[in-house]
Amino acid sequence: MRAKAWSAIVVLTCLATIAVAQEGHPIVGSWSGTWSPTPKDKIPVLFVMEWKNKAIVGVMNPGLDDEAPARAVLDSANWTLHIEADSKKTPGGAPVKVVFDGKLEDIGSHNRTLTGTMSRDNLTGHLKLTRE
Repeated sequence: MRAKAWSAIVVLTCLATIAVAQEGHPIVGSWSGTWSPTPKDKIPVLFVMEWKNKAIVGVMNPGLDDEAPARAVLDSANWTLHIEADSKKTPGGAPVKVVFDGKLEDIGSHNRTLTGTMSRDNLTGHLKLTRE
């Protein structure tokens, strides 16, 4: 009888460990990093992404004090990601298109990274984000 009880405890412990290890969609979460539109600039950037109704949506703060709703498309065949947002940071309040194209790396790691380029208005530069 004791052997069955210990076996049940071991099985339940293993199942609990597996359940905790599941992370869901690889893009979901908070991503932060720096955008370098020029070699000397290091502008902090934050993306918060979620999986909602079969779509990746979230909020992007492209580092210039203007957050915007974002939508993303993940190509899981090669782990590339395309994110777009319309921020409102012109003097007249007109939308400014923000586009990020990058590759998801270290997919098995909790602190996976997104590396690529981000364009905002007429500026384009390197962007590296790490999931927090």
